[in-house]
Amino acid sequence: MEYRQIIKDAWNFTQSNKRLVTWYAFLPALITTIYSLGYFIYQYFAFANSSLFSEEDKNTLMIILKEVYGFLKDSPKLIGPTIAIAIFLTIMYVFYPIIAQGALIQLIARKRNNQPVRLISGISYGLKSFLKLFEYSLVIRAFSVTAVLTEGAFVLRNLGVEALQFLLPVLGLLILIGIFLGFIFTYSELFIVIDKEGVFKSMRSSTALVVDHWQHTILILILLFIIGLRVILNIVMVLIIPLLIFTGVGLAATAALGYIGYAIGGLIALIGLYFSGYLGGTLTVFSNAVWVFTFLELTENGETSARQKESSSEE
Repeated sequence: MEYRQIIKDAWNFTQSNKRLVTWYAFLPALITTIYSLGYFIYQYFAFANSSLFSEEDKNTLMIILKEVYGFLKDSPKLIGPTIAIAIFLTIMYVFYPIIAQGALIQLIARKRNNQPVRLISGISYGLKSFLKLFEYSLVIRAFSVTAVLTEGAFVLRNLGVEALQFLLPVLGLLILIGIFLGFIFTYSELFIVIDKEGVFKSMRSSTALVVDHWQHTILILILLFIIGLRVILNIVMVLIIPLLIFTGVGLAATAALGYIGYAIGGLIALIGLYFSGYLGGTLTVFSNAVWVFTFLELTENGETSARQKESSSEE
């Protein structure tokens, strides 16, 4: 397998299919970025209000709910729009990234095989594979690093340092299990979307494929990890710099500019989010293209039986 050629082909594919980034990668990446920011902000205030850093242990979630309730109570006309927006955002967060993932895999595979395909067909492809991908995400999400770290943070806030130290080996084991499962199930989504296999059958097929070609899979993972680090660094810089500028402008606005300063700071933050979504979307299409190209090549001839005779053999 020519790793450099696969990486090169995947990058050229990403550059020549910008509309894939726009419709099926940019918005999911933006949603993930906003969710991650909200998650870290919540964790920060949850720890700040906990008994670890505060004399009085406060429930951050209840504080947020009380603030929302007070706001809606004072503005009853906004109850309907607020509920509608909340439902819309929940649907977008839960459903759209999975639909977009199914669409991306199908479109990339079909374009790779030179099949005539329209961009809008990705919606149909995504919807057809949604239930299986959603079920797979539920199965694998419990062992994700984020889930384990969230559990560890919950234990630390509510039970203290000693409880965390006691459970640390268990949490560490769960992280190792999650990494291992993520490795052997590398191709599960591809089997689900491309070969239309069931969830557990796709997990078995992925495990067999990884075992047969573990060298290729590890090398591709390392290459994508290195490339991903650079993109993540760019995203972080794009987010941190506007955040610093926004903070500075916000402080200046309180003294001089007023609402204009806040508007400028908000605009800068939105620009930062846009670029982070664009970079994340580009990485999403590129990494999916790498895995799809690798998957198609590894499964092209199927598994060779020991009984199968070749025209020539190597000593």
